[in-house]
Formats: sequence, structure tokens, C-alpha cells
Amino acid sequence: MRENKLETFFQSGKPKIIATIFVIIIILIIGYNIYIFITKNPKADYAKLQKDCSTQATKFLNNLQSNISNIHYTYTSHYNFGLKKCYILIHGVGVANTGTSDRLVDVYNNKDIADCEFYTTAPDLNSCNYTGTKGTYNIGNFNNFIQSYLETDQ
Repeated sequence: MRENKLETFFQSGKPKIIATIFVIIIILIIGYNIYIFITKNPKADYAKLQKDCSTQATKFLNNLQSNISNIHYTYTSHYNFGLKKCYILIHGVGVANTGTSDRLVDVYNNKDIADCEFYTTAPDLNSCNYTGTKGTYNIGNFNNFIQSYLETDQ
């Protein structure tokens, strides 16, 4: 008699049990995905990495500016998420407007990626150095060369 009641209960409650198990599984899957999104959100990582990069780039420029007083520098920093590198793009203008410089530097490794100098009074000194390869100064070539470093891969 007891077995009949139990069997009847499971037969009548079977759809409810299956639905409850299904709902629990769905809730666990959704909860897991929310947890992964919150803890592994690349946009949150990118914002922190870009902020850290900006801080290091500012320190880099301040150090550069403290050693050279006859050039006025402007800069932008950029964290390349795909390459996991921090870059600073520096533009310098000589006090007497006799020369300009453009540089892209890997901040964390203190390594020049591109370094170009242009002198209005000494055009024979105009040059660019692209990671060890020398060339003549051309701002279009410089911008084309550095473009891939300044892309954001997320």
C-alpha cells in the first residue's frame, strides 16, 4: 500500500520534478555565465590597463621633459590590449621652432618603436628610425608605420 502511494506520487509529480531540475540547471548556467562575465570582463581589464598605461606614460614624459628643456612635448598614451603593451606617442617642437620630433615608445620596455627628427635649418639631418631601420623623415610614413601599434584589439 505504501509503495502504491509513493509510486502514484512520483508518477503524478514526475513532470514537476523534471521541470524543477531543468530550472535549477538553467539558473546554474546563467549564474556561472554572469560570474565569468563579472570576473573576466575584458572591458573592465582594458580600462584599468589603459589607466595604468596613462600613469606610466606621464612618468615617462616627465622624465624626458626634465632632461630636455629646449623642446616642448605633447603626448598621448595608448594601451594595446592585443599586444599587451603600453605606448606613448610623443610630439616635440623646438623652442625656436627650428625642429620637430615624433616618437612612439614602448613605455614598459623603454624601447623606441619609431623616432623621427625634422630640422628646418639642417634638412640633411632629417631622419626616422623604425625599430632599427633608418629612413628619411615623412610624417605620412611615420603615421602609417605606427598605426598598427595604436590599434585596440579586445
